[in-house]
Formats: sequence, C-alpha cells, structure tokens
Amino acid sequence: RWNLRLDFSLLPRRRLLARSIHELGGFLFGRGHFTRARALLEEAQAMHERLFPKGHPERTSWLWPLAECLRALGDNTAAEKALEQAIGETRAIFGEEDAHYVFALHQRATFYQSVGRYKEALSSLESAIAIGKKSLLPRPWPLTSTTSPACSSTWGEPRKR
Repeated sequence: RWNLRLDFSLLPRRRLLARSIHELGGFLFGRGHFTRARALLEEAQAMHERLFPKGHPERTSWLWPLAECLRALGDNTAAEKALEQAIGETRAIFGEEDAHYVFALHQRATFYQSVGRYKEALSSLESAIAIGKKSLLPRPWPLTSTTSPACSSTWGEPRKR
C-alpha cells in the first residue's frame, strides 16, 4: 500500500490556481480569443509574481505566452516590454551561456520578425547562434552506427541505456 501525503499548503494551491488560469488563457489564445486570453494571462502572471520572488526560475516562463498574446492583439509596445522583462530575468537567473537565455534570444527574434524588424531579428538570432556554438554544443562523439540503440542519431552525448 502506498502512503501518499499530498501537500495542500497555501503555496501549492495558489500556484495550481495560477497555473489553471494560465492554461485557460493559453486555451483561449489558441482559439483566437485574444482579449479574454490577455486578461487571464495577465492575472496568472500577477499571481505568479506574488508567489515567487524576483530571481526565481519559474517567473520568466509565464511571460512568453503573455507577450505572444499582446503581439497578436497588436500591442507591440506591451509585448516587447514583457519580452524584455523575461529576457532580463532569464539572463539574471541563468546567465548568458545557458540554453534558457538562447531560447529567450530566439523568442525576441521571432517577435522582431513578426513585426517587421528584420535587422533586429537577425541580430538576435546571430547572438543566439554564437552563444549556442560557444557554450551549448557538447563535445561531439563519433558515430559508429545510426541504427544501434547505444548510439545517438545526432551529435552529442550517447544515449543512456
């Protein structure tokens, strides 16, 4: 028999509520209900910022969908502000040589491209690629077989058995 004890303290319940509101916002966004989605995503983001202190890794991940929703509504100024907040916090939390930061630069490039700021998009992508090449690529392992389950079909660490 399992003896499971679930933690129903205040923080996990509030976090679950914030996640549920965020998921509903994402659901509505995916169906084109941008105005309703924005209100929910902003509410969830505000809750999340109260739950976790500045510098907590979970704070930034909730800003990306909000920024995308703001962009879809044509509020590019607010979208860019949310993106820059997420990028700044990501840099502060993970550093500039982390995959999270490379993702952040990619998100910025996607935004710039979507609003016709192609030079800035190119610059952001070039930065992401340079960081990725410098710090994220593992030392390549030579491949002996692409069909062997012990080998990876791409460059990188061998698969765990």
